[in-house]
Amino acid sequence: MAADTGKRVRLWSFRQAPREFQRLFPGARNADWVAQVLESERPDVENFLLRWRPIYPVTAVKFADQSVVYWGAETEAMASLAKWGKPATGSPEGHERRSGARVQIECPSRYETQSEPQQVGIGHTIDLGSGGICFTTESLLPKDIEATVLVKWPVPLEDAEAVELRAVGKLVRTEAMKAALHMKTLSFLIEGR
Repeated sequence: MAADTGKRVRLWSFRQAPREFQRLFPGARNADWVAQVLESERPDVENFLLRWRPIYPVTAVKFADQSVVYWGAETEAMASLAKWGKPATGSPEGHERRSGARVQIECPSRYETQSEPQQVGIGHTIDLGSGGICFTTESLLPKDIEATVLVKWPVPLEDAEAVELRAVGKLVRTEAMKAALHMKTLSFLIEGR
């Protein structure tokens, strides 16, 4: 999540948050976010932070000074996919190479490689999971290169605004018209911003 609230709000990735805030959320992962909001800013900022709840959990802890620390568990969004798709089956060879469970779901996607020559294209997801994305491509992509994949998320925000998952990682498997990305980072954006 990225935000320019114009307010006195402190926002960190979980791994960069102060230790005292990290201890509040023992289940958090490095890709999640933490925000500290002063009481005077809560009316303006809280709605923005809590609006992500349809996509992933957002938890708040209130302090004696009335400030609030929020934890946004972006990494948990992948777990919520189970209700939108069906479990992906193992590889054709009969053994599963993936590190986490995947869900078969078809969502529009865009991709771009970080190699020369750069390749950009559109497709759709085949399956998604906490560790990666398998998606269709317009051409054969090189293996073992960095790439970015943007996926139109199947669940909008409460106000019906469309959301995109932005995944950055390494292409670990490539075939004609298909690739698999091992995610290093993920974030959610309001589509078109």
